[in-house]
This record gives sequence, C-alpha cells and structure tokens, in this order.
Amino acid sequence: MTTGGDVFSTFVEAEVKPERERRASLDTRGVAILTTSGTLLTLVFAIGAIVTALTPRRNRHSPDTWTGRICDRRLLWIDGQPAQEI
Repeated sequence: MTTGGDVFSTFVEAEVKPERERRASLDTRGVAILTTSGTLLTLVFAIGAIVTALTPRRNRHSPDTWTGRICDRRLLWIDGQPAQEI
C-alpha cells in the first residue's frame, strides 16, 4: 500500500516535468532572440558607419559656419593677441 506522500510526490513530479521542459524551451528561444537582435544591431551600426564614412560632408569648422567663426583663430585670443574683426 502506498502512502499519501508517495502519491503526492508522484503527482508533483508529473506536473513539474512539463514545466521544466517548457522553461528550457523558452530559455533556448530567449537566447536565440538575444543573439539575433545583437547581430542585427551590430549590422545596423556597421552600415551606418559605412554610409557616414562614404557621405561627403562639409567641414563643420569652415569659416562660413558659426562654429567655424567661433573656432577661427582670429576671433579667439589664442596667440596672446586681441581678437580681430573679420
């Protein structure tokens, strides 16, 4: 004759086994999704870097831009001389 504990233990094991299998399946799928998303993100950044490198851009510090005027040596007091007007 079996005791109530043995029956309950068998019942719990029968219920827990599918849940453990389900969790293992979900863990595997989660790792696959993370790996795929990381790879896609890397590719997107690589494509962005390539496009940025191939796109001709004007110099941000050229004299015709406001940053160029600020960075222009004639406007700053870098060399010990007062700033000159352009």
